[in-house]
Amino acid sequence: MKKSIVIAVAVALMVALGAGVVWASNGLPASKATAQVKDLTILEWTGPAENATPWDTILEQNIKTPNQKDLFIDVSLESGLYTETLVKSKRNYEGDPDWDTSTAHAKIDVRVIVDNGTADERVASPGEVVFNYREQTLSAKFMGIFTGECLDVDPVNHTVTINYTCLEPEELDLILDTMSANSFNFVIDQLTPGEHTISVQARIDANGSAEEGEFDAMATIGRGSVIIEVVRMIQGEDWLELPPE
Repeated sequence: MKKSIVIAVAVALMVALGAGVVWASNGLPASKATAQVKDLTILEWTGPAENATPWDTILEQNIKTPNQKDLFIDVSLESGLYTETLVKSKRNYEGDPDWDTSTAHAKIDVRVIVDNGTADERVASPGEVVFNYREQTLSAKFMGIFTGECLDVDPVNHTVTINYTCLEPEELDLILDTMSANSFNFVIDQLTPGEHTISVQARIDANGSAEEGEFDAMATIGRGSVIIEVVRMIQGEDWLELPPE
């Protein structure tokens, strides 16, 4: 069976919130390849008011299909996560210090859209796929930092008492920064004949919480590729269609 393959190789550019990047190409005949290159940037999450960034198109290719054909779409990306949690704690005046906890979580979602923005728009199965996920939690219980100014000396009774009100909190900061290559196969079935645009989109979804400390989360997309293959799947075979999230 003759197969028609389109290969796009790229260094994908992720952009800050709201600034989308679209890589467009002219219609491609069968059995052709194309390459595009972009510099690495950071897609940054900026606050709890909006947990997820908008979908950004990071790879996009056109392909012409005959009647009753399906697509196998393999997406491979270098993707990384940055999370930071800082905690600070000290003993209170009445007793022991309380636990201070900070949590940060970050996730990179990827999906494939066929004919994005048109009446024939379809999301390739199985829909949104998690390429990276991390939840980072840091907790601490510190006594606090004190100097000689925090000591009350009674020369008559020859006693020394710690004045807890002047203690400075102790701090602990944990940062994790990782990058890995991940791949997933998407499927779209029963395409109408003609030219179709295949768009690979990604976004970061992040949130967290902090008491006395701080938290932060970012994500990066590095080199990436998408391989689009025109096939004819076996008719009547069972395959799993996942429900939307």
